[in-house]
Amino acid sequence: MMHSLVVVAPVGRDAQLICEFLASLDVKRRPYTQLREVPQSVLESASVLLIAEEALDPSTVQHLSTILQDQPAWSDIPTIVLTGGGASTDSSARLVRMREPLGNVTLLERPLRSVTLTSAVRTALRARTKQYQMRDYLAERKIMLEDLGKAYAALETTVAHRTATLRNLSQRLLRLQDEERRRIARDLHDSTGQVLTALKISLAVFQQKLGEEPSAKHSLAEIISLTDQALQEIRTMSYLLHPPTLDHSGFISAARWYVSGVAERSGIKADLELPTHDFRLPDTVERVLFRVLQESLTNVLRHANADRVHIRFFAKEESAILEVADDGDGIPPDLLARLQGMESDGGVGLAGMKERINELNGDLELNSSSRGTIVKVMVPIESATSGSVPMSKESAQVTL
Repeated sequence: MMHSLVVVAPVGRDAQLICEFLASLDVKRRPYTQLREVPQSVLESASVLLIAEEALDPSTVQHLSTILQDQPAWSDIPTIVLTGGGASTDSSARLVRMREPLGNVTLLERPLRSVTLTSAVRTALRARTKQYQMRDYLAERKIMLEDLGKAYAALETTVAHRTATLRNLSQRLLRLQDEERRRIARDLHDSTGQVLTALKISLAVFQQKLGEEPSAKHSLAEIISLTDQALQEIRTMSYLLHPPTLDHSGFISAARWYVSGVAERSGIKADLELPTHDFRLPDTVERVLFRVLQESLTNVLRHANADRVHIRFFAKEESAILEVADDGDGIPPDLLARLQGMESDGGVGLAGMKERINELNGDLELNSSSRGTIVKVMVPIESATSGSVPMSKESAQVTL
């Protein structure tokens, strides 16, 4: 770009002569006799100011310093002041004091040689060039940061969209899993279970017709026993996949039945603390609470090496709260940290629990030490249907 040199000299043709003096420089020269004649836009865009001291007085210095104070951060316009030279006078001392508000000022004493003036202006122009380079760098950096900010915002939007899509997919898979469990449980109970029941009845009839043949009667009794065992296992499997009592009577009844079965099959002591009367929550809430209870007890039996587990369910401040605590070995600190900070990592079961709870805008807390592990789930219940029975604040504990 072409540099601009503003020359202010109030005496005669001094300003014009100085401009001619500097004709060898590749710079646009603008002569003025008074500083106030210089348009503000010209002052602000100037590369260098060259001012004779006769043009400076307190008011003009104040006027110029006000303009220079509004320069952008990268700018510090070089200003060259031509002084009278000779011995120091009150006027020259005042000039030194007045130039302080102007900032980047160089004093040149007259009389001047052309080479001295030209060299001083060249030096000032080089300094101004550096400032322009800083201006361009800052402008490019600003554009780069804006572009980076836009790219980051776009990336955040994309990540948020894909995260939401994955979460929706995960929650849909969990719902489909529940529906499939319900279908399989129904098929096992209504189809396979009925077939085995019919087989058991037919075998019993055949046993009566067989007579008193000891070996045949013994073999048939074994077949009936195995059929009865298969029927019982299928019924248990069906109930574990999706207990009918969860649909018919609600979570509290299902929890009571399920914990009792776990205690009986595993031998673990189970303390169950539930409200004193049954009540219903929305189906989605009850299914999530039951799956969390299932997964928590499964983890206790598989990993905790516990002798006792305490299950507590209660209501507090429009939330349904389920706690499962064991007296097992606890979770190693490094694994616990990963599980507490996980999104989808950290184990399929726990991740599934978290996804189910997130769908209901609930919270899951996992705490563990050498004295055992506590899983606490809080689910809002303000969405409960108007026909639901009010939650009881009274509870009773039983040991199974």
